[in-house]
Amino acid sequence: MRVRVLLLALFLFFTVDSYASGPDSLALSRWKVGLSAGYHGNMMRFPGLSKDNYYRRGIGSSGVALLSAEYRFNKIISLRSEFGFAGRGGSLHYRNVSDVSSGVYTMKATYFDIRVPVIFDIPIPNTKFAPYVYVAPVVSFVAGGWIKADETMISGEVRPTMLSLSNGNIAAAYFAAEVGAGVRYPVRIAGHECHVSFEVGYEYGFTNTYSKKERENASVSVNTMQGATVGPRKNSGFELKLGIQVPLNIFCKRSKPQEVVVEKVVEKVVVEKVVETVVESPQVPDDVASRTKPCYTLQEIQTM
Repeated sequence: MRVRVLLLALFLFFTVDSYASGPDSLALSRWKVGLSAGYHGNMMRFPGLSKDNYYRRGIGSSGVALLSAEYRFNKIISLRSEFGFAGRGGSLHYRNVSDVSSGVYTMKATYFDIRVPVIFDIPIPNTKFAPYVYVAPVVSFVAGGWIKADETMISGEVRPTMLSLSNGNIAAAYFAAEVGAGVRYPVRIAGHECHVSFEVGYEYGFTNTYSKKERENASVSVNTMQGATVGPRKNSGFELKLGIQVPLNIFCKRSKPQEVVVEKVVEKVVVEKVVETVVESPQVPDDVASRTKPCYTLQEIQTM
């Protein structure tokens, strides 16, 4: 059984990869892996039981934890594969059945879930919040749990009964559909754009969770009060989850940026200062200059 579950999980996981084939499949930024966890509330439905014999169905409170891998095709559509565990069950309060005055039937089951949500983003301009809606098929397998009935007889005697879940008192596989809405908000981690998210989902179960032996009356059902099953036992539930998604390339080793060496070229400008030497003619005294005059007047000769 565990081998079949593992093979089915791997098949659905790689279904996402087949959708992502093509040139864009190499863009790791389109892939996101994530983790989400939160509250799962579940209620059992008993369509075959008379409402006169029970007066309240109780919600079984449990948790949910999922790992995911998501591929974004475009700005609107994404496909996600989710794997993890979720609790389902609930309680049924009944009265005046045969020699039972009142009783409380409780079941708590742990399931291994495989979910494949198709996500449709709702673009809203001028905001970092990114709302979306999704629809998902759910395939689950029982991983453990218990079932019990505390009955008070008309005589006043209290009869507690408790059994571990097995193929004799619960169906091994479970099928459901989930619809929901969520919102993402971007955050930066290690230089990559990641997202934190909040989701609200509603689950509707299709499977009759009574075991085959109970349906064939080959084993006594704990909660039928009369020993034989009356109608199906199905699940409905809702979830509140917080999650974080990171791009797949955040795990890739970054290549060392190439060092660019810029050589600073300094041009040496030599400015030659041209010094012009002006050679001035020496001044000749007047008396010397007069002696070198070639011709003299009579008055000049008399004064000499």
